[in-house]
Amino acid sequence: MKTPLLTDIEAYPQYPWARWVYNKLLLSQALQYECAPHGIPPKTYPVFSKPIMNLEGMALGSCIWNSADDVEYIAGHFWMPLFTGTHCSYDIQLKGGEVVYCKKAIATHSNDHKRIQYWKIFNSDLTEAQSLWNNLLPEFTGYVNFETIGDKIIEVHLRWAAEWYDWYDTPIFYSVPVWWKNLPKTIDIPENTCYVKDVCGDITNQSLEIKRSHLILCEDLAEGLALRDKIISNN
Repeated sequence: MKTPLLTDIEAYPQYPWARWVYNKLLLSQALQYECAPHGIPPKTYPVFSKPIMNLEGMALGSCIWNSADDVEYIAGHFWMPLFTGTHCSYDIQLKGGEVVYCKKAIATHSNDHKRIQYWKIFNSDLTEAQSLWNNLLPEFTGYVNFETIGDKIIEVHLRWAAEWYDWYDTPIFYSVPVWWKNLPKTIDIPENTCYVKDVCGDITNQSLEIKRSHLILCEDLAEGLALRDKIISNN
């Protein structure tokens, strides 16, 4: 398997004809969602407001409009439906528009829904992935990531998830983020049997109120959660 691209900055110039998917307004229109750029008010609420395009820090400036009182127009932003349900991420390999490989990640969120407690990553049914993908890029050959909430696509990337693609030989594993309200300048990592990846410099941290310092990759979820708690308590 050819090594996939792992950042949007790499992927965007590689696919001139396919990179329209990074324009989330065009993507939402292609998926036939009720949506519009800021300036055109929604007919009903709540809706989700976010940038039309923002490579890497995709969620920067996003917010929920629960009513007309929440509306604050920002240049370059749009609104779309506020979907509910399970949050998933799919890394797929396409050949001529057909899904030939898929890893699925299911997010478990914190009670306040402000952060992801962990992802469970496993081999996915190709029929499920093909049905959700719905031939968005006919004839495309390459690697794609798309995210869904409640089986509705919310984002598409012409690359795979850099955080854990190198673990794809493992049938089932978990990714446990380490979150901080105030990110320490130095963080001690205790001895452990997990794989701990430093993501302090990840550009997506710029769009997050609570920052990630590390990702813990492990086959035993309880071990990963215990290590996360130990890292936080030790620092």
